[in-house]
Amino acid sequence: MATGRRTGHRISMAATSQGSTVPALGPALRRAMILLAPAAATFALGCLGAGIVFGDPAMSRTGAVLAGGAAVFALSWQMLQRGLVRPAALLLTATLLVLPIVLAAVQPVFASYPLVPLLGVAFALPFLEGRRLAALMALACVSVAGTTAIQSIGAPDERLPSWFFATFNVLGLLALIVVFLILLGAFTSRLHRSLRQATESTVALAHQATHDSLTGLANRQAVLARAQAVLDGPPADRAGAAVLYIDVDEFKRINDTLGHLAGDALLERVGSRIAAATQTGVTARPGGDEFVVVVMGPVDDETAGRTADAITHALTVPFNLRGRDVRVTASIGIAPLQDATTAEEVLARADAAMYTAKRAGKGLTAVFDPTMFAELQARLELEGELRLAMEREELHLEYQPILDLASGRIVDLEALLRWTHPSGRNVGPAEFIPVAEESGLIVALGRFVLVRALTDLRALEDELGPARRPMMSVNLSARQLGDPGLVDVVAKALADAGIGGTALRLEITETAMLIGLESAADTIAALRSLGASVVIDDFGTGYSALDYLKRFVVDGVKIDRSFVAGLGRLGPDEAIVTASIAFAHALGLEVTAEGIETRAQLDRLAELGCDRGQGYLIGRSMRIEHVAGMLLTEHLDLRPVKSAIRPLRSVDDEAIAG
Repeated sequence: MATGRRTGHRISMAATSQGSTVPALGPALRRAMILLAPAAATFALGCLGAGIVFGDPAMSRTGAVLAGGAAVFALSWQMLQRGLVRPAALLLTATLLVLPIVLAAVQPVFASYPLVPLLGVAFALPFLEGRRLAALMALACVSVAGTTAIQSIGAPDERLPSWFFATFNVLGLLALIVVFLILLGAFTSRLHRSLRQATESTVALAHQATHDSLTGLANRQAVLARAQAVLDGPPADRAGAAVLYIDVDEFKRINDTLGHLAGDALLERVGSRIAAATQTGVTARPGGDEFVVVVMGPVDDETAGRTADAITHALTVPFNLRGRDVRVTASIGIAPLQDATTAEEVLARADAAMYTAKRAGKGLTAVFDPTMFAELQARLELEGELRLAMEREELHLEYQPILDLASGRIVDLEALLRWTHPSGRNVGPAEFIPVAEESGLIVALGRFVLVRALTDLRALEDELGPARRPMMSVNLSARQLGDPGLVDVVAKALADAGIGGTALRLEITETAMLIGLESAADTIAALRSLGASVVIDDFGTGYSALDYLKRFVVDGVKIDRSFVAGLGRLGPDEAIVTASIAFAHALGLEVTAEGIETRAQLDRLAELGCDRGQGYLIGRSMRIEHVAGMLLTEHLDLRPVKSAIRPLRSVDDEAIAG
């Protein structure tokens, strides 16, 4: 692997020298050639003319050599025009190394000959390095030495006047100096540019080393350094200082539903809002969907809590991603720096507090206390045991009956997942379902529940016949709803069990539809196209229950047990239940009330026009082997008192009657 990285580095350097340096030097070489080629041609004509006028064959031969050099310079000019910068420069270098030796042998009188090889080195300098550059310098030294030696043993032609030699020497030196200065200016500019780019690259690398590439916020190393600086500073600076660990709830579902580009865009905007909500301190993104805020001291002890509240409030405004409004919450853990010793320790504490907040519900904040480490360890152990439980088939289903309040018949069963631990302890759903949600195991668990429930329903139909077979209600989690393969999973489960889609009811909580409203609506529509009914569970406990009924095409609602428990008592619960039933019926939806535990609750729900009921009064959950007997039993004692039942009237009928 190391070899591959070194190779890649060489390729990158080569690409830089070929694609960056060469085009930058092209204009400088062209400017040099604009002077060099005409100068060589002029000197060639001058030497040829002098040879003819003064009858000097050596000068004529010098003119011929210079004419050949001018031809080579013209060829190099054409190569430069076509973008062949490197070959043109190397051709010029070779010519300028050989030309002075030939000229010195033909006519040794010009003092500028030894400078010509140096000009050749100047042309080739940007394109050679290492051994090749050393070889070029050696050749230049040989050319200079050879030219000088030949000049020293040669004798000037007495037939040429002294002013001629003086004029040619001065003009030749001026031409070489001008060309050399042009190249020197280009190389100096290139050197300055290279130094500037190196400085900028160093600054960029330093920034990348301490900042997140996606959001531009500080990264984990930077925030650890900042927290450690506070811990190492004066104790007074720790007053009120704290670390906030922030995790975006249900972020994986956004990635799975809307794609990684939308997920990255969301993280950028979340980071911006968190930074804007932070009055004092530094905001960082250590990775994934997590952010960290270091609240710098000295501040009052309430600053960290106010910062957490400000972040929570900032995230309440929906994010528009690909034309969709996406609602996001974040779980926040707070760990004070006052009694900590290392930055890693503080981050671990804040992380543990964040997980405590997440387990308590979405969008909450928790402050660290030492018991949280034990809770986090217990959660990790429970996750490992749950994975083993799935492999060892320790999980099973129980079914709770749902009563039709008008007929007193059991018409539906809700499939409930149960876990019997090898120790004999029954692990409650409230304990392991949140762990399954956080770890992603809920998708596999949901598939297991769906397949097993439909298989058991088929067995009931075979035993009791289609007429007495109830419907089957199965819960869908937020992660399942965001799974692109959900519809295919449901279709396959129905086909494998040989059950029609109309026998299946899928229950979805309001909070499961918070993220990706349009995609959730598409998924619900696809599930209903299979014949399945879709019901909003825990109706009234979410963020905007009535808004969901407007946005989604569903078949029914289930009123949460917390409202049913308040029936017949002082308070708003009965009004909420009454309004929910009337509103749902006005939309043509079926209403089920859960958590019915008393006869008074059952009768009151029937009086309000509720269609179905579920709870301990009607029946506790049971294994599949007891369900058939329960379905064959008449439940006349569960029929509401007839005087309590009145025909359900629509909203329009009520208005007319009023």
